[in-house]
Amino acid sequence: MYIIVNNLLSVGENTFPNFCPLLSGYPEEDFKHLCAPTDDHSLDLCPLIYRRFDEANYLTALVEDSPGFTAFNYMRTGFVHQPVDFYSRPLFLAASDYGLLPSLPVFRAEHIDCLGQMTNDEIIISYLESAVAFAHQNSSPLFALSWSTTLPHDNLNYVQLSDDAYSKFILRLEEKGYLENTILFFMGDHGYRYGPTRETLIGYFEDKLPNLWIRVPPRLQEKYPLWQKALQINSE
Repeated sequence: MYIIVNNLLSVGENTFPNFCPLLSGYPEEDFKHLCAPTDDHSLDLCPLIYRRFDEANYLTALVEDSPGFTAFNYMRTGFVHQPVDFYSRPLFLAASDYGLLPSLPVFRAEHIDCLGQMTNDEIIISYLESAVAFAHQNSSPLFALSWSTTLPHDNLNYVQLSDDAYSKFILRLEEKGYLENTILFFMGDHGYRYGPTRETLIGYFEDKLPNLWIRVPPRLQEKYPLWQKALQINSE
């Protein structure tokens, strides 16, 4: 399995989402050429890695929270057709009472941090964990991308509120044996960009150095020792 988990995201106003070139394997300019606009301006025909995993009989998952700020939908159409097997967007659209103006998403509440008695991150974790369990029970490989936006978007201090949920989630994955055959990425696309923290020296560097942790299971470390060595060298 491949699981990418993130707990800090603010998407820029680029021609394509930050993730698109990264999840295609192509340089940005090549991706722009290959991802020609469709009549409905969707990303459905873009050569994203989900298709390759699907062709290789992987299950696929895309789990994001705030519908208007998701990586593929902010100021753009996104996907018209469901791009993966496990797709949380309909859930969060319904729960957020989502509406559309001609070009920009609008919410009755600017940010929705909780749905019922669960935080957005707890719902993301629950959804993702269900996909992982389903794949494990059916002996199917899984490529999953989970991206959290709402909680830390406007206040850096809120990040700590999700620490317990994510630490317990990763421990559960380990206890259930799900990480024995999984490469886990835990990352952010950038640090905090606004407010007084950003104006400090530490804030300046924190903005440029988002977190990135990669865990390769022990058996793969033994089978491909150069992978772990390369990761350790690049971490420096």
